[in-house]
Amino acid sequence: MVFDGNVKFGKNVIENLTTGMYEDSKIIYREYIQNAADSIDKALRDGLYEEDDEPSIEIDIFPDERLIKITDNAYGIKAQDIVKTLIDVADSEKVKGVDKGFRGIGRLGGLGYCKLLKFITTYPDENIQTTVIYDGELLQKYLNDFSIKMDAEEILQKIITVQSDSCSAASHYFIVELHGVRKDNDELLDPNKITRYVSEVAPLDYANKFYLRSKIYEYLEENDLKLTDYRVTVDGFDVLRDYTTKLYEKDSGADDTKKQYDEITHLEFEDFRDNDGRLIAWMWFGISRFDRQIPIKYNPMAGLKLLKENIQIDNGAKISRFFKEPRGNLYFIGEIHAVDKDLIPNGRRDYFEETPTRVIFEAKLEAFINDTLYQLYREASVVKSIYQSSMKVQELKEEYEQKSQTGFINETEQKVLIDEIKSKEDKWVKDREKVEKIKDKAKDNPILTQVINNIEKKYDNEVTISKPSEKGLNDKKIDKPAKKDPEKQEKTVLLTDKLTNLSQNERKLVERIYSVISKVLDPEKSQKLIHKIQSELQK
Repeated sequence: MVFDGNVKFGKNVIENLTTGMYEDSKIIYREYIQNAADSIDKALRDGLYEEDDEPSIEIDIFPDERLIKITDNAYGIKAQDIVKTLIDVADSEKVKGVDKGFRGIGRLGGLGYCKLLKFITTYPDENIQTTVIYDGELLQKYLNDFSIKMDAEEILQKIITVQSDSCSAASHYFIVELHGVRKDNDELLDPNKITRYVSEVAPLDYANKFYLRSKIYEYLEENDLKLTDYRVTVDGFDVLRDYTTKLYEKDSGADDTKKQYDEITHLEFEDFRDNDGRLIAWMWFGISRFDRQIPIKYNPMAGLKLLKENIQIDNGAKISRFFKEPRGNLYFIGEIHAVDKDLIPNGRRDYFEETPTRVIFEAKLEAFINDTLYQLYREASVVKSIYQSSMKVQELKEEYEQKSQTGFINETEQKVLIDEIKSKEDKWVKDREKVEKIKDKAKDNPILTQVINNIEKKYDNEVTISKPSEKGLNDKKIDKPAKKDPEKQEKTVLLTDKLTNLSQNERKLVERIYSVISKVLDPEKSQKLIHKIQSELQK
């Protein structure tokens, strides 16, 4: 038997649709941009805009007044549709799988973060401006008072007011205003943070400095795909998707400064298709040397992002779970664009609803990540480590040459250094064989070949030890002192030889002191102390 009684929606439903909906308060900007984008799409389809009238979404932030204003110049809402569109909850007429937002709940997101939430709108050829006001402060009072037993509908009736004013019939706009933004949501009033956030999540064009964006446009045209973008401004400044080909890390020489350590040299693309060959998603990702995990602090766009309708769904947190090691995602920069209508964003818009298409998508994506992306950065790491070890040999040789001129602490130091160089030379010869094997394996993998070429290009320019000869390294060899016939052996130059103002016994004593210092202190500290003593004794 069908239940024919009344069903009560408690007041906590409202909390779940406002503050309880999102982990990050900044998401309200994405929700309002998404709604504006849907309205602009409809206006464009209907030819609303005149030739010199550009669709736009403007965000204005007034920190001193604790006010946020988001304006679009699309249709707005007809006066007769105000109640259904701006007051009724979860009853949207938007089409699932077509419009970007379709649940009719996103507009309430701002209610949890301000004292008053206003929607101000007018429709073309109507001379009425309607303002719908939600009292967020009164809502919190009702929600926090457990003695109040009103249901969700009764509370909404108490906190909503509507007013009408006359306006020009030529006007058409929709404005969201958040008045009295809460003190614990100050980041919503920080234009820099909001610009950064919008550049990551909103449907925007790529920044001009990302010169490889032309490859994305070419791919889209070749595959009859489209990424819809909109003009979005924050405090009058245009916001673009802020990719760059340069990868940065902290500059060790100064605080809060960065330096370039790697570069994206080109982009690769991958299609994900269902079992019938239908395209369900595609991605682009950058090829660099994969030197290390990309530091997010200096590269905010690090990691593979997931998008639908060119709006970010996941900032990489959920994509990371498909990597064998979650940190693997931070070796890459790129975007995964879902295109199938059955890849439907969930209510929180942080992933997809459970559908058969999602299962196929995840299987295809995980296989590509583990078969291709994981191999890329792992093999790159091996090759890079080998080349870095060759640089260590070079550094040790330079240290040996320098000490041959300035003097060793004692003969033991000279022997230890020679042995270390020889050991690393032998290891370098063996490691080069590993590189050749990886290169041979990469013959059928042009992406991996490109990565190895990028690595070799860097290190071949930085080290003189580039290829092993038949005898090993073809650089100058450093032979151990002969063990026999010591009279013919070339005498080791010692630091104490420079102390000509000291007697032989005194030099022996200083040599012993130097030896002790080198044993108890780390190399950097011992070198500094020994050179300081040496300098004083030479005066």
